[in-house]
Amino acid sequence: AAMRRRKGGGFFKYLFLVPLVAVVFLTYNYWAVIEETLRVNTAGSHVKDRSELSEQVQFESAFLLSNKTAAAATAEPADVASARQPAAPVAAAGAQAGAAVAQSGGAGAVAQAPAAGAAAPAAEARGSSTCCRTISVVLPCAEEREYAVRTVESIIANTPDDVLDQVVVVDDGSQKPLSNLLGGRRKVKVMRHDQTMGIMRSRKTGADAVTSDVIALFDCHVAPQPGWHVEILRLISQNSKRMVVPMITDLDIDTWTQKPNSAGNVKCWLTWDVDFKWFNDPSPEVPIMSGGLLALSRDWWAQTGGYDKEMRGWGGENLDQSLRSWLCGGEIYSALSSQVAHMWRTGDSRTAARYRSSGGKTSNFARVVDAWFGPFAELAPQHLRGRGGDISEYRAIQERLQCKPFVHFLHRFRSIYIDGGIIAKEWFRIRDEKTGKCIINGGSGPRMGACTVDRGSWWRRANRQVATGQCCSGISVAEVDNCWDYTDTSRGVHFYGCDITGQNGNQQYRLQDGLLHKDLTHRCLVVRNEYLMEDDCKVAREQHIFSTVDAKEPRPHQIYTKALQDEHLA
Repeated sequence: AAMRRRKGGGFFKYLFLVPLVAVVFLTYNYWAVIEETLRVNTAGSHVKDRSELSEQVQFESAFLLSNKTAAAATAEPADVASARQPAAPVAAAGAQAGAAVAQSGGAGAVAQAPAAGAAAPAAEARGSSTCCRTISVVLPCAEEREYAVRTVESIIANTPDDVLDQVVVVDDGSQKPLSNLLGGRRKVKVMRHDQTMGIMRSRKTGADAVTSDVIALFDCHVAPQPGWHVEILRLISQNSKRMVVPMITDLDIDTWTQKPNSAGNVKCWLTWDVDFKWFNDPSPEVPIMSGGLLALSRDWWAQTGGYDKEMRGWGGENLDQSLRSWLCGGEIYSALSSQVAHMWRTGDSRTAARYRSSGGKTSNFARVVDAWFGPFAELAPQHLRGRGGDISEYRAIQERLQCKPFVHFLHRFRSIYIDGGIIAKEWFRIRDEKTGKCIINGGSGPRMGACTVDRGSWWRRANRQVATGQCCSGISVAEVDNCWDYTDTSRGVHFYGCDITGQNGNQQYRLQDGLLHKDLTHRCLVVRNEYLMEDDCKVAREQHIFSTVDAKEPRPHQIYTKALQDEHLA
């Protein structure tokens, strides 16, 4: 008994440790739950550090608290939640893009929406959690009438009341003033130009009048979807110098709703002929905006000077704004969960442009070349060089913001320009050693011709390889972005706009062991009636031995290499 008492007394001596162990255990599990919650909420978001994550959590919590009155309006039904997974983007806009991709047999890469907690890269000026709670939407409208009304109604219906400051409608010289249709409406401000000044000037008029934290610049024929504002405000709050492009989807003009299974477009790249082409990849960065839909902080609008007031009509402003942002300390991001349905020009008379011309576009693109291209201007069409007029305001902005030369844009997006083959290391001819003839540009596609032809007989390797992300998986006309694509039995290989991502299987051609291989069909090209047709590779080997000849370093690569050295980027 005495022994049992001694043992029992020994056990009770340590009972005081039980509460301490319990506290430690509960505390550990509490933080384990918190860590798991944070991990799930930020999976795939590439958060760089805990302070950055904390900043985002604080912002989103504060944002939700500030919108208690709109909770019911902004609660996500199943269709909105599913909308956060973007539709597969295509290589061109709207219905035209769908038909084109169907014809070419390819599709652009499918972008994955960044996680809601995706962290912004370090930036010189970051927004705080108290920034960017209100937004105003600017609509340049000319003769839009019922479309303007439906657009305004859609914005108001799908934006929380305490987030939406105003819808600023700029009536750009409509014959019947839009104030007759929209005047006196709550949250709507109508401004008017007596004469049509063009989309850019109308946007500038409206944006200059905005007093909210964020300015959204939309076309006058759109329908923002529920929750469209959330990711836009979050991304701009992370960096006040960040412009944001929503996912642009297809609008059903009969119901003024987003079409089911709508294809989405969000980013473009800049071509040497001073134009832009749609593409898609998993990166949130947008090299070039299409221009119709974007958002930015009011502060960044003021710093960058907004739109070039000397541009006329429309066209080219998206290139200017994109380069102005990337080269002058800003950035452009996509917001894939912010979806805005847009009316495309489809051939239906109801979708025809209602804006009257207010000046030619040529000067707009010429101003972009003169202001931003630097030594690369010689690659632009001759009629755009040195014809942009007075660009002294550009120079003042570039000096004030310490903007960088154009090569920094090309270097930043070298996955397009280098890996995509736009700035190729060499141009070459392709000769059939058995006939002595070369493959030349036949207009709609390649065909055989004399090797003495200079312009039109040069080719370059193009498009990324899907497996490696590096160049190259196809063949393009050297001077322009026309890649070998689908084939038919009458004219053989046809040209189609290069899919720089390499996702279009129809554009996967390679020259190897004397044969031109089409990887999609595992066949080779033979010559029939001067056209390149598909056939069995054994047949091709009996008839042809193709090789590259006369290789040379092209001018774009020479300029790029020197510019890299000058800017110490090499």
